[in-house]
Amino acid sequence: MKNLLIIPLLLLIGCKKDVPVKPTETQVAADSITQVFIDSTLIGVKGKYKLELKRIAGKDSVYADIYFFEKKGNKWIEKQHFAFEQDDVAGCDPEYRDFNNDGFNDFTYVPILAARGANEVRSLFIFDPELSILRYMKNSRNYPNLEYNKELDCIDAFAVYGGSSSEFLKIETDSLRQFARIDLFDGYREVYKIDKTGKETMIKRDPYESSQIRFKNFDPIEEYGDF
Repeated sequence: MKNLLIIPLLLLIGCKKDVPVKPTETQVAADSITQVFIDSTLIGVKGKYKLELKRIAGKDSVYADIYFFEKKGNKWIEKQHFAFEQDDVAGCDPEYRDFNNDGFNDFTYVPILAARGANEVRSLFIFDPELSILRYMKNSRNYPNLEYNKELDCIDAFAVYGGSSSEFLKIETDSLRQFARIDLFDGYREVYKIDKTGKETMIKRDPYESSQIRFKNFDPIEEYGDF
């Protein structure tokens, strides 16, 4: 079933990758800032870190401009700068939540609008308290509807198409690695385990009427009761 699902998922979530951009000072001055978000209370440690997110519309492109600061004395010192191409329709809609259960809020924003509204795509940045930086998860936009999974202490995603997929993910350096998945499609439920090389092993297949159920565990199989 895997090959049958790849094409519709790409069409629904979007085939564009996060494309870094390097706007010059002259370009930024000429461009139009359409959204501004500034936070120093929700990201990382309250009052110690600050995040600035701007949605900037240029003549030929739209991009998200992100600065991350750490407070040293009475001054904000720039730690990191990110800039990525942005959907010309989507607003950034930043959110701050803990995705790895370390007690510190992480950061997401919307880079694109998925072709299907039920799939909310977000770029994920994990706050690293040891290095005082944000770790950008390079493939996070491949996994819609990201949530922290208390049951498995991981991240899970939920992709909706003609059926649906509950995907279970681990944070590995700067990427999310899928280690299990439950597919609902064409009247069946299929459960897969996935090793570090990407090899998939089906561990269960059974008839299943519903096509859009989000699961919080794959072995044993458990649904989210409040989804």
